[in-house]
Amino acid sequence: MLRYKNQTVTGLLLLVLISCTMIKDSDVTSLDQLNNLKLTSIEIVQNLNSGASSSNAIVQDSLYKTPVQATIDINGKISGSVVKQTSITWPVIAKPKMIFRSKVFSTGIVIKNYFYQNGKPRSSTVYQNGQLKEWYSFYYDNNYKLTNLRSRIYLSVPAADTIITKDSLIYGISGIELGHVTSILRKLPITNASPVTIHFPYTNTYGGNINLGISNSGGSNTTYGSYQYNYGNCLCPNNSNNSCFGCDAQLSTSQGSSPTSHYLIEGQQLSNLLSQLKIIDVKVNTNGSCGQSGSATNYDTYYYHPLMLLQAWFTYGDILLNIYAIDWLEPGSTTSINVSNNETITFNFNYAH
Repeated sequence: MLRYKNQTVTGLLLLVLISCTMIKDSDVTSLDQLNNLKLTSIEIVQNLNSGASSSNAIVQDSLYKTPVQATIDINGKISGSVVKQTSITWPVIAKPKMIFRSKVFSTGIVIKNYFYQNGKPRSSTVYQNGQLKEWYSFYYDNNYKLTNLRSRIYLSVPAADTIITKDSLIYGISGIELGHVTSILRKLPITNASPVTIHFPYTNTYGGNINLGISNSGGSNTTYGSYQYNYGNCLCPNNSNNSCFGCDAQLSTSQGSSPTSHYLIEGQQLSNLLSQLKIIDVKVNTNGSCGQSGSATNYDTYYYHPLMLLQAWFTYGDILLNIYAIDWLEPGSTTSINVSNNETITFNFNYAH
């Protein structure tokens, strides 16, 4: 991801950002002006095996006249102020690559995001025709480091089929893992299942950058549910650094070659603004033998996750988005059909004063 580093590179990075937005180069001359831009729409571009499409989600900001007092931590003891709500009217997409875990579709879908005074997200909700269908809540410590994420998915009315996950994020304390989420303690209160700990190893071999992958000091791949997640960027063009990253999700099976899906995420970010996010369902590999293990799978499905839209507001938000592939990625089933094209979904974020 592109990030603001110093004044000498501001002009170049602004050009990259502005090329994906409604803003002209001459309109933005400082980092403060850049951060004060408002998101006005999100262009959703799909290139699928069945054809291409483009749709626009309209975004509206509502600043509260009086900030809403709230608590930012999981224990309800640290005070904060919620100052803004952003409403995103989702378009009707005939054959969406990204769908919602609550199974909502067609018209009337609105995503509402709520923010604290420093821009950190409080929560993200999905409504259909005014009815709450998905609710993601973020909790922090007194330094606004993310500590917990709760997800609630309402599948029916009444909500007898509600899915709830309560995640506690655990951070590394030394070496390349320092400051990074190294595991998640997940509780599933509805099913009364025992809590599970999901581990995420790191590496620093990606152009000198730290990201998910097998650590030089050992460790193993991430496992959750029926899948093993092998993070890395060897499928990226020219073995890119953190501007491109991906994962192989391999179905755990004892019979022969395990079905494996592959995705890549490419993004462009400047300061707190995300200008573009592309997720690639990799079926055709043009980078040697990397990621070719496992039998063929059909096209994957992606579920909405708020980190797709909000990652720029979190420290290492790009890594968090990859971590939460355990929730937003549904690998395709094994197929004997020749799946000969990659599918992509791209979000272009448009800003204005």
